[in-house]
Parts: sequence; structure tokens; C-alpha cells
Amino acid sequence: ILLTKLYIPPSRSNVVLRPHLIERLNEGLQRKLILISASAGFGKTTLAAAICQDDRVLDAFDDGILWVTLGQTPHLLNELIKLHAALTGERPGFVDVEDAARELALKLESKNCLMVIDDAWRAAHVMPFLHGGAGCARLITTRLFEVAVDARRLDVDEMAPAEATQLLLTRADIT
Repeated sequence: ILLTKLYIPPSRSNVVLRPHLIERLNEGLQRKLILISASAGFGKTTLAAAICQDDRVLDAFDDGILWVTLGQTPHLLNELIKLHAALTGERPGFVDVEDAARELALKLESKNCLMVIDDAWRAAHVMPFLHGGAGCARLITTRLFEVAVDARRLDVDEMAPAEATQLLLTRADIT
């Protein structure tokens, strides 16, 4: 079994988990493409990292978890090469993004993994990561729903008062 974890942000002790969102996200991963959307600072990446630590997810994706962070101006070729290297241990000199995306798709074909595409800003940036791997699920975090309109959408909104209080107490180390 290949267990690949390519930069998954570590679990932090001062995070307040929102179980209702974890449950909805876990259910949504069965559909193979889910998008977490929210404004800045609402915990998209934290939620994605938490789901990557969930035992049910680790059991469901026995070929592991791949993580890529895009940002506003990603270097797509480098990110595709990193994922390819995580799967194969090799860093080929791809000609361009299309070449790298095609090869990554081929390597994903027989895999059962979760690919997290964090901080996506444009649909064109996400597209190279969506090919191949019928057994693979994709989880996209973004502020913009338009980056993957075909994805099942999980909107993250402000915390409930009890969650916000818990977060403040945890971060102040009063609990």
C-alpha cells in the first residue's frame, strides 16, 4: 500500500472542530468531487486538514492523500510535478502543464486516493488536477464557487456562538 501525504497541514491543538461540517464533508467525498467555499478566515484549509486526519478518510483512501496549495498565482507545472513525484518517486522534465497533467492522470488511474486542491482561485488552475483516477476523490478549497461548478458544494459560514467561544478559550489556553 502506498500512503502518500504531500504537505498536509498538521493538526493544531487549538482548533475547534466543527463535527457537523466534518460529517457533511465525509459524506460528500463519496461523490468524488467536493468544494469547500467560504470567505477568508472561515477555516477552509483547517477543515480540509481535519478531514485528512479522520480515520474514515484514511481507511477509505488506501492509496493515500495528495495535497496541493495553489494560491492566486500558482506555478501549475511545479505543483503537478510534485504530485507526480509523490506517486512515483520520479521528477520527470515535463514539457508543459498539459504534458504533466496527462502523465499525472495516467499515474492516478489505478489509485484510490484523495487529492486536496487548496486555495484555488480560478477554474483554469484546477482543471489540470481533475483528470484521471476514477477511484480518486478531489476536495477543493476556495473563496469562489466558480472554480468547480460541477462539485458538490459545502459552504462554511461563521461559527455558532458556542464554537466561537470555544475557539477563543482554546487559543487563550483557558480551557
